[in-house]
Amino acid sequence: MTKLKIVTDSTAYLSEATARALDITVVPLSITFDGESYPEGSRYTNAEFFAAIAKSPLLPTTSQPSVGLFLAAFEQLSAMGAEDIICVLISPGISGTLYAAQAAAQLITGTRIHLFDSGHTVNVQSYMATLAARLANCGQSVAAILRALAQVRASSSLYFIVDTLEYLRKGGRIGGAASLIGTLLQVKPILYLQDGKIELFEKVRTKAKAIARVNALLAEAMGDGRPYYISLMHVAAPQEVQRWAEQIQAVYPGQVIDITEAGQVVGTHVGVGTIGMCFSPVVDSA
Repeated sequence: MTKLKIVTDSTAYLSEATARALDITVVPLSITFDGESYPEGSRYTNAEFFAAIAKSPLLPTTSQPSVGLFLAAFEQLSAMGAEDIICVLISPGISGTLYAAQAAAQLITGTRIHLFDSGHTVNVQSYMATLAARLANCGQSVAAILRALAQVRASSSLYFIVDTLEYLRKGGRIGGAASLIGTLLQVKPILYLQDGKIELFEKVRTKAKAIARVNALLAEAMGDGRPYYISLMHVAAPQEVQRWAEQIQAVYPGQVIDITEAGQVVGTHVGVGTIGMCFSPVVDSA
């Protein structure tokens, strides 16, 4: 049987327990804050980080993993006997992470590296990474897993609601939603990932109305009768996203809803208080 390993980056925000249980290698992006650079999650807890940046006049910067970090991960897995590695990564429309992995992959011999652009980040990416690992553990082939991932990418939706566009503007990740800067005041935009980039989906007057609109999009999708994977994400807003989960479960009793806390790299760009939802039809082979 082919020895197959799964790699993702830290913006999937897998828990250590999940990554360990599914044997997923996580390569961290990095943060530069207060004159120091470090791998995401290695210096501050999320609570400590967001409290610190709230007091700082300067926004931290983030960067993709180095080629060396990916190379070290690939070499370690290769030394452990991996013949194939599937690498599920944040969209290149918002990070250069995939390109660093691509450069590292060109330096590896004896192990086949399969880079997969998730087209997303956070909970869609984590769904893909964990799906790939489960399929690999069930003995599925590389080709079958890549087909399943492509199916998820094509059918997944990720919507998120930010309290302010200022973080996205400063970080340069705002795409076509840049036209909103300076015009919104009390408007809460619903943003989404389109073609791997952050774009404006719709302008809504309040956060409650924005949540209701996303709920309506979910209901429209689930009207096709298929089972769906649903996941909520938040940046330092656990109580708000828990209330949202309860709203959804009241409509769909028994529906499992994953909740992902987006960490420091994504939080730097979208800001504290951001919440979002992804939903995707459950892949048949999963």
